[in-house]
Formats: sequence, C-alpha cells, structure tokens
Amino acid sequence: MQSAMSESLLFSDAPEAHVVLRDVPIELCDHSRFNTRKTRTHERIEVLGERIRRNGFERTRALWAVEIDGRYEVFAGGTRLEAARHAGFTTVPIFVHETLSDEQISRKADEDNENDEYHEPVGLIDVWAECHRLWKDEGWTQRRIADAKGWDERQVRSRIRFHTALPDKARRATGDGLFDEGHDEAILSVSGDVAGLSPWLTTEQAQTELVQEVLTKHRGSTAGIKPTVKVVRDAAKRWKSLIQAAEDAYRSLPEDGPWREQFVDLLATNRARTESAINTALNQVVDAKRRADEAAATQLRTEADAKDQEAQELRQKQARLTYLQAQTSKVHLGDARVLIDQAPSGFDLLLTDPPYGVEFRSHRRVTSRKKDAIANDGKQEALSLLSDILVKSYPLMAEHATCLIFTSWRNEPEFRRIVESAGFTVRGSLVWVKHNHGSGDLTGAFAPRHERIIHAVKGNPKLIRRCDDVLHGKDKQDSQHPHEKPRDLLRQLIEATTEPGNVVVDPFCGTGNVLLEAYSLGRDFFGIEIDDTWHRIAEESLHRLAEERFELES
Repeated sequence: MQSAMSESLLFSDAPEAHVVLRDVPIELCDHSRFNTRKTRTHERIEVLGERIRRNGFERTRALWAVEIDGRYEVFAGGTRLEAARHAGFTTVPIFVHETLSDEQISRKADEDNENDEYHEPVGLIDVWAECHRLWKDEGWTQRRIADAKGWDERQVRSRIRFHTALPDKARRATGDGLFDEGHDEAILSVSGDVAGLSPWLTTEQAQTELVQEVLTKHRGSTAGIKPTVKVVRDAAKRWKSLIQAAEDAYRSLPEDGPWREQFVDLLATNRARTESAINTALNQVVDAKRRADEAAATQLRTEADAKDQEAQELRQKQARLTYLQAQTSKVHLGDARVLIDQAPSGFDLLLTDPPYGVEFRSHRRVTSRKKDAIANDGKQEALSLLSDILVKSYPLMAEHATCLIFTSWRNEPEFRRIVESAGFTVRGSLVWVKHNHGSGDLTGAFAPRHERIIHAVKGNPKLIRRCDDVLHGKDKQDSQHPHEKPRDLLRQLIEATTEPGNVVVDPFCGTGNVLLEAYSLGRDFFGIEIDDTWHRIAEESLHRLAEERFELES
C-alpha cells in the first residue's frame, strides 16, 4: 500500500481540463456534492473492498476529483473510495481534474457511471435526488441541468417531479427495478385531490393503492416480473375514471347543507373503490335529502308568515335608516366657498344669515364665560366670503329665484353692493323686530332691537304669499348660538317665497333653523356650516325631526 503522495501529468492537451494522477492520503478525500450516487449498499462496499485488498487499487480505476483548499472532492468513484477505506488503504490514486465548471463535474460524474463496466448503474432514485438537489439547493435552472446532463428539459422537469411527488411505494418499486420512469409517469397522472373528497381519497392514497394493485397482480408465479407500462396505464385509467365518477356525484349534490359531507363520509366508511359503490352512496344521500326536504317544507310553511313579518320589519328599518341618512346628509360640515358648488342645481331660495363683519361678541355677560366669536366675522373677511358665495350661487339658482340675506343696518349698504355685483336685483329691505333688544354700546347708543333682511332676486320670481316688510319672530331653539334666527320668522320668509317641493339653500346654516323650517314646510333643503359644534346640533335636530315625520308617514 502506498503512503507517499506522488503524481504524474495526464491528458495535458485535453481541451476542457488539466488532469493529473496523484496518490492522495485517503483522509483528505470527501464525496463531492455532484456525485450522483448517494446510496451504496454495505454488501457492495464489502465485496469491492475485499477485491481491492486482494488485487490492490487498479490505477486505471483511479478516483476522479477536484482539489479544493487542500482536500479532494471525489465526484466519480465514491463506492471505490468507501471500499478502499473498508480495506484499510491509507492512500488512493486520484485523477485530479483542474479548471472544471460545476456543469462539467456533474456531467463527468454521470459519464463515469455510464461507462464503467464494473459499476452497478446508478439507481433512478439517486438520479432524481441529484436532479432535484441541483435545482433546489444549487439554484440551477432546469435548462442548465439539461445541458449539463445531456437530457432534454422535459426530462428534467419529470425527474424533479418524480423526486418530490411519487409515493413511497412507487419509489420502492422503482428502486427494486419493478418500475421505470414510464410506469412512474402513469402513476403520477392520477390525482385524487378533488376539493371536498380528500377524507375519502387523496392523491397519495390513490397512487399508492394503484401501485399495490399492479404489484399484487405480479406475485406468485409472476413474482419479480416487471409489469408492462400498459398495465400501469390501464390501472391509472380505471382510477381516474373512479375519481371522476366520485367528483361528478359530489358536485351533483347542493353546496349548502350536509349532503356533500355525508356523501364523502359514506365513501370513506365503506372504502368505496368501485363506481357501483359510489353510486350506492350517492343514492343513499339523495334519499336522505328527499326525506329531509319534505320535513323542512312543512316547517317552512309554518314559519312563512313569521319570516314575512320579519322581512317587512327589516325593510321598514332599512327604509327608515335610508330616509334619515338622506335628510341629515343635506347639512354639510366645512367651508361654504368649497361646498356651495354641491348645492342642488336650480334651487329656488337662498336664505342665510352670514357673518356681518362686526367681530361680534356679547358684552351682556359679565359673570359667565362669553361665547366664542363667529367664524369669518372680521369685516373684510366677511365681505369677501359673502361675495364669493353669492357669485358661486347665482348660476346654480333657478331662472327665477329669491335671495334673502340677514344683515345689520351698519353693513347693509356694503352688503347691497355685493349682492348687486353678484348679479342679483335688490327689491327691498325687510325689518325684523326682535322680541328683546341686543347689547351693543350699553351707555352711548339706543338699544338695538331690529335687524335688516336684504330682499333680492334673480330673474322675476313672484311672491307666493305677500306680507308686511316689518316682521316679528321669537320662536328660537335655545341652542346657545349667538345669532340663531327664530323659526316662526323663517317660516314667514319661506312661505312667502317658495312652494312645497322647492329647494331652500343656507350656506351659513348655524344650528340649522332654516333647514328645519324648510323641511317642516315640505321644501327640500341644502345647508353648510363651518363650525363643528353648530353642525352637530343641526344634524341632530334634523335627525329628530326626520324620525318624527317618518313615523307619522309610515
């Protein structure tokens, strides 16, 4: 036995590699990951080891390897390596290949197995495992594997599938030489994983039982005889027909109810493996369903009136919710300059109490907290805001429409100019006499007890009900809004200028009195409020009023 490392140059002019024959310490040898044969029987290693012990290691049968970091990865001759270890050799001859790519190593490993008359052929199980390893672990594409192995790409796909999908019983039969890839392809053509049927039969069960059926027919006098591929294909065809019959029967039953589950339970309990057994199970379920349907029909007739009543109540609730949402959604939270464009086209009356531009805060309260100032109530801000709203509103209004705008005597001239600049014609100035006076200058001026209402028009609308230009009103909601207008005052204005079904718009609606009164009088409405507190009050008030009307009308 040799113990010293020696080498000689071989095949120096080989185009794909530089090959050197070396005697290498056996402890430096490892199995390459590209060696296709992964399984070796102990008996085979013992027999080959005894031969090497008697005859020595034939140098013409030297191992093939590549050197990596001082160690030798053996990609051909792995069984001989193990036999040499078994025989007690300390060195082995190795053809050391240099400059080989991974693909070349894989291919040469196959060539060694294919061309060596001393070898047992590498089993299909190892071939499949190597194919899968290159694809999954090494990250090779199937095209790369095919090129390296000299296969076509379809064969690579099939072998990966054989490795991952073939049931154990078929793998053992293949390893024993009873099946080859033609048999295995027929076995994998059977799929039992039909939705809902898995408690009865899975793909693995169907394929395993198919293999058992084929192997059973080749026992006794024909034991060990390899069945033909046609035998397996015929058996696979019968199994596919059986599975299809079960699937058709399963789908013929309704999805709702327990019937499909009962059918599958019968198949599993009876271990149905014939179409006759499948039909028997189906008939049993169909008969059970018929009896259940007859019993249910009687019960349904008894419950029909109750269900109709329940449905009617549900429709009523849904109608109520829809109605309430439709009304409360007509009051919008936000800036009127942005939202006025959403007002109904062709509306008939613009009735609003905009910021006057006086930065109002009551001076009457001396012991309690004063109310917050009105939003946008600075003079220039208020005038600009009113101008923007009127300019945007004018084209949205009906051909003949009315505009009623609350103001103070101090700002009325400027408000008039803004109204006229927007395109409206001013027809008059109404006076609202309050039921109590305001604050103002508590020592140097008469107590203010009236406000003005500018009456303007687009086109030539006619009054529906003519009334005096001096109006009284005191019916408030007591909502804490500093400028809330009385409901009875608003009612006079709405009735005088609109008819039921007309649309009233208030872009500064506050707590919503204009909208509430319009709704109460059978007019449609649209409102905007920038302050969340007042908007919430308006929305809640509309909700309550709409609930009352819905209850009365239903």
